[in-house]
Amino acid sequence: MSIIGEPEVRRQMGALAAYVDTSLRGNASKLIADSIAASEDEWETDTRLLLSPKTVVMLPQAGDEFDIEEPAINFHRAGRNIMPRFRVRFLPIRTIERVAFQLAANQTIIEYPMDWVKPDLRLGIINLIPYKLAVPAFGSAAMTWVNMFAAGVMGSDGWPHLIVCNYTAGYDQAAQQSAVWPMPAQLKFNLAKDAAWRVVGACRRDLPNSVTLDGFSQQFMSTDKYLKDLHDEFMAFQSEYVRKQRPMNMGIL
Repeated sequence: MSIIGEPEVRRQMGALAAYVDTSLRGNASKLIADSIAASEDEWETDTRLLLSPKTVVMLPQAGDEFDIEEPAINFHRAGRNIMPRFRVRFLPIRTIERVAFQLAANQTIIEYPMDWVKPDLRLGIINLIPYKLAVPAFGSAAMTWVNMFAAGVMGSDGWPHLIVCNYTAGYDQAAQQSAVWPMPAQLKFNLAKDAAWRVVGACRRDLPNSVTLDGFSQQFMSTDKYLKDLHDEFMAFQSEYVRKQRPMNMGIL
């Protein structure tokens, strides 16, 4: 479900909305809907900040229901051996469902107790902190595998795709303060700019270079400048927003 609608995009197009309707002979709604979908999809792909709640799984098992399949996380000996600290790819985190040390979809070595899982939901950092009252009964076979990796006897300090974390991430559609992650108003406003840029750009050959006001000599800005400004403003917003939501964390593997 889209977080912005046609009215928000039309407001960003201003006086050019009427020319878009004329260009498309009243069929602008389909182009606007496609542009909204493209803007939201590209936002999630580029920023990995999900616009609605989605279930993310790694090494899915039979019967798992999910929206996104994410590669398992690399295991590093520098990451405190069997008590790793790692970062997931999609934000903002809503809930953590499962954390495990796993060789393949059907080969779980250790499933960590949820009491040990201490996440930073905003930054996507997961810390595993042993809690003595919740020590699991790790089997000897499981510990043999873990000790082999932790000791580096396999000839490397890191191995790909061994830590599994299944979680749910994404903003709430509504902006109520009671929501887990309320949808920021500035995000919706700027996504509407990006969608308007796509709509106007798709019809550019049929649009005037500028629009006069009531037949007088006053003019709105040129269409080309309008397109450039829309795109520049959105890209500047995206860069700054991602910088704030995904700050650098040195030393996290």
